[in-house]
Amino acid sequence: MNERIRIEFETGGRPLPVQSFDESGLRFEDEIDCWPRSFLLEFDGNNEITRTRMNWVRARWGWNPGIFDLHVGLEDGALVVSGVDARSLPGGSYWLVVAVNSLIVRGGTKIVSLDDDQETTLTLNVSRDPRRIVLDTPVAEWDEMIRSTLFRSGQTFDGVTIAEWLESDKPREARKACLINLLAKLRTLPDPDEPFLAHVRRIFHTDVERIYVETDDELLTRLRGLSAEDDRPFYDEGRPASPDHLRLLTAAGSPDHELESFRQDGRNSMQVVVAYPPGSGDGRYFADVDIDLGNPLRDLEGFVIHMGELACGTDTDHLSLRDALAKPKQPTAPYIYYSVKNR
Repeated sequence: MNERIRIEFETGGRPLPVQSFDESGLRFEDEIDCWPRSFLLEFDGNNEITRTRMNWVRARWGWNPGIFDLHVGLEDGALVVSGVDARSLPGGSYWLVVAVNSLIVRGGTKIVSLDDDQETTLTLNVSRDPRRIVLDTPVAEWDEMIRSTLFRSGQTFDGVTIAEWLESDKPREARKACLINLLAKLRTLPDPDEPFLAHVRRIFHTDVERIYVETDDELLTRLRGLSAEDDRPFYDEGRPASPDHLRLLTAAGSPDHELESFRQDGRNSMQVVVAYPPGSGDGRYFADVDIDLGNPLRDLEGFVIHMGELACGTDTDHLSLRDALAKPKQPTAPYIYYSVKNR
């Protein structure tokens, strides 16, 4: 047995080796982004014979229909897909769909023939997302509160100033869009005259769908107060269920902090997960800030959208979200300082 599917990547006719891979995603060589790219693999048998052999494996392990566990590891720059033991990926014909954040995987669904006790190689041709951000307003002309946050002493983005970072082609464009979108949200909620941004001391992590910030203790107090109001502009969700938010504690260097999640009412809702010191409350406060396209607490549609994001392992597309935040009647519109163009 020991059947394996080896997945290799190439771009522009040249190999694109995977440098690291774990449950958080993958990195390619020479990438400087803060967080790995999310990785999604969908597969199933491509004919009745293969699906029958898969059902034999399910019966042996006691798996429910629709569940088929795999092991995905890294070997010599490629991802290697195998069964959970030597007899758990039967030979046959399979279809596969692979998605990698901020990359276009050419060709859509792939068909792979896997012989018994053999390894087969699938080479995926990928290219970068053609979209890029173009600043419509120079950073020097941005809102004073936003600029003072971004230019705070000792704060850099991948080792350079914010102006250099936004002009560089090294960070993923989605990271730039995410930062501006979330700053616009923080600048306008819950009130543009007294926004959450006033409580942000520094930004220490910028990803494709979230930022990590250090805050004062007043942010947590305000969020708890808002969640207690009759119209509930924010909901107190308690301790977050997703393990993704635990990364905040690692990044902040505060593994013993408590976590409390708050979600804005309405669509394109901002979620703020606050990490606060246990006990007396003395110490530093941090927050994980992101935007969900649907609000699972608002209505059925929002629940379906949000659960789709979680189940598919996909990230909020901040480049697409730009238009919704920049609509003239949106309070965030004056602070969306960029357009999205194709390269």
